[in-house]
Amino acid sequence: MTNKNDLINFLMMHYLKLQGINQEHVDHFLEQNYIDIRLDHQNFLMKYGNSSSLLTSMFADCTFDRFKNYYSSVQFPFDEMHDEEKLPLGTTYFGHDFNDEFLCIDNFTGEIFVYGYQKKSLPAYYHNIESFLIYSFFWHQENEQYFETVEKEIRIPEQNKFKSDNEHYRVHGLSGHNFQCYLNKNMIIIADFDSCYYNLYKGGILNKLNNLINLGL
Repeated sequence: MTNKNDLINFLMMHYLKLQGINQEHVDHFLEQNYIDIRLDHQNFLMKYGNSSSLLTSMFADCTFDRFKNYYSSVQFPFDEMHDEEKLPLGTTYFGHDFNDEFLCIDNFTGEIFVYGYQKKSLPAYYHNIESFLIYSFFWHQENEQYFETVEKEIRIPEQNKFKSDNEHYRVHGLSGHNFQCYLNKNMIIIADFDSCYYNLYKGGILNKLNNLINLGL
């Protein structure tokens, strides 16, 4: 069974548009604004923070610039901010989602939630930052160039049977409120259980991943 971090690192290794942020720059902004964030969130900002091609779309923006704008806005602190933008207690601002919704990250669990009016919408939208990253990667259609075969919106006739048949291929920790990632040799499936469809990505760079797994690397 593939580790979620290994899969994310492999995909991002082949993604040539990543742009990070200098650690001193991130640390300076956090210290200057008295912001204490999770280590994985800080690492995310440093490694991916300027990757606009990955972290933005028509609505979405989870770049470091968006993060800075939230905390350096004249609307901050909360008593001067619009009610819908106020963070729930125990969370940190994460960005704006692909479906035009505010995102925050839980300071204790690392789960990412849609929020509004200081309330988190349950359940968690992404179970961790890695789940957000893989969703972001497959959201952008231009990334389909990395695969030999792409089949989209394949119907899931029976969800329980689908989950049972594919349990062995489930990548633990790469999931959210409406999706789950599966890896079977040189094939990735992103299943959307809300819509009862899945997308399939096969071959291409995944042939190399399968070879590495076979070699135990």
